Amino acid sequence: MEFAYKYICFKHYSMNLKKFIYLLSFILFISCESELKNKEIIRLGNFQNRPRGFHSVYMPQGRIALYIKNDLNKKTTIQNIRYFIGDKGNYKKPFKVMLYSIDSITGKPSKILIPDTLIISAKSGNYWTTIDISAYSLDFPKEGVFASMEWIPDEDFSVVSQSECQYLAYNKVKNENKTWYCTLGVNWYQFPNNNYNTMISIDVK
Repeated sequence: MEFAYKYICFKHYSMNLKKFIYLLSFILFISCESELKNKEIIRLGNFQNRPRGFHSVYMPQGRIALYIKNDLNKKTTIQNIRYFIGDKGNYKKPFKVMLYSIDSITGKPSKILIPDTLIISAKSGNYWTTIDISAYSLDFPKEGVFASMEWIPDEDFSVVSQSECQYLAYNKVKNENKTWYCTLGVNWYQFPNNNYNTMISIDVK
């Protein structure tokens, strides 16, 4: 009886051990698979540091853009554009999502890459708003892109007050002036010696 008891106990523990090993292997497999999938998406742009402040362009067709360099040396497509919208003003006010190529001579935003007019609004303030543009299958150009937003005027094309517009975050990036501004949709410009860049990023795959 003692031998049978020890055998049953050994078999019981052996089965439990096998179940535990199987469960552990399954968890590791799921973890590795999940990590592999996450590695397919690469985030680029200005998102590493916390916001240092917020700015708004409340003139009609006011635009702001961040230059995002391509150092990947492989073909990727742009999946998402992200904006860190603050909780000041009216963060729910719609704005236009824009993506530009780069003028090889001036270095300014050039051609619009998204063929449709995408107008969205943030669901919450002080948080990243993500827009899925994967359906357009846009290649990430080797020279990089400008990810941009446009402030939308009222119906009568009047100036929007600061309390009615949304605020886009910025932070300090040492020795990197990658932010461009545009008023009335006419001319792009930069502020000289500016180390504060707007918080926009993209996901590529």
